[in-house]
Amino acid sequence: MAPRVAAYVPMKSDNVRLPNKHFLPLAGAPLYTHIFRALTAVTGIDRIYAWASEDAFAAGLPESVEFLRRDTRFDGATVRGLDLFQGFAADVEADFYLLAHATAPFLRTETMQRGLDGVLSGSYDSAFSAEKIQTYCWYRGKPVNYDPTDMVRTQELEPVYVETSGFYVYSREEILTRARRIGDKPLIVEITAAEAVDVDWPEDYDTARRFEDLLAGGPVAN
Repeated sequence: MAPRVAAYVPMKSDNVRLPNKHFLPLAGAPLYTHIFRALTAVTGIDRIYAWASEDAFAAGLPESVEFLRRDTRFDGATVRGLDLFQGFAADVEADFYLLAHATAPFLRTETMQRGLDGVLSGSYDSAFSAEKIQTYCWYRGKPVNYDPTDMVRTQELEPVYVETSGFYVYSREEILTRARRIGDKPLIVEITAAEAVDVDWPEDYDTARRFEDLLAGGPVAN
């Protein structure tokens, strides 16, 4: 029996850093609608949910996407991401979850497909999108990926991968039992600069507007 996969996008309108960001216009449609167009073309997903407490998010969704009303307790500014992820798993039972964010409107179908396929193959226990950084990196006053006394060329550096929060794939056991969305053997799916755009601040929205021509035919790129 094939594992059940549920994809979901958590959303709310009361955003502190960029109020009503999900409804901002982008390429002729509200920001939140673009991620669903990409999700509907991913194979292997059984059900796709728009998870929000406000009915306004039910508009403009593809027919294959279900609006699932969530408890307003998940809308608070102090709610942790883990509370959200475990809350959805409590509402919807599945073997695996694909968590995506509406603030990543340029995330492509093929990118999420790579992550899901990797996990369903059994080769990885989770997957997530990340941006590859291959330059001289420091953390807390110390170099991360090079020796300052023996500097190699940047192309020879060990790359650093930064989570973009675009999407994650994880199992029900991982999120409910271990309280993690990344397991011990994750597949890191490297994404493009456009896909890494995450609209959380006004300047992020300005950046997204510069990329919006990429959405002319929808973000699906199989």
